[in-house]
Amino acid sequence: MANGYHVVGGGKIYHGGFPDPPSWHEYFPSQRKNKPDDPTPPNRPLNGIPKTAHFDWGPVDVPDDQMGDRKVAAWAISELHKKHDKPFFLGCGFFRPHLPWYVPPKYFDMYPPEKITLPNVNENDLDDVPPLGRRMARPEGDHKKVTEH
Repeated sequence: MANGYHVVGGGKIYHGGFPDPPSWHEYFPSQRKNKPDDPTPPNRPLNGIPKTAHFDWGPVDVPDDQMGDRKVAAWAISELHKKHDKPFFLGCGFFRPHLPWYVPPKYFDMYPPEKITLPNVNENDLDDVPPLGRRMARPEGDHKKVTEH
């Protein structure tokens, strides 16, 4: 910006919902929101694991172009096609892969559950993980729910 660039950004460039408005002339979807909303299924969780709406996955019946990252990609492509009168910088970030994993059904159809072999989970799976990593894994919470289901 200080050197004459027109600076635009979109999507997940910074972690969390902090697009840092002073860094951008324009930001997609807005200066206050770093990513477009993804469709959310009404009856969560879809994965059958109780009390895991934040750690969920499943099909959501929408076309690809309604997914947040597709909206960011389409926006970035349109920015690249624009004529710019001065140098410009485009920052484009994607949210996926990140929880929750909701995608159109065609992606789940590619991998029938009966053909998926789950890996074995060692009893001491988290023993070599540093304390901060163990806390993030929530051994008695998310980690346990996922390994048991």
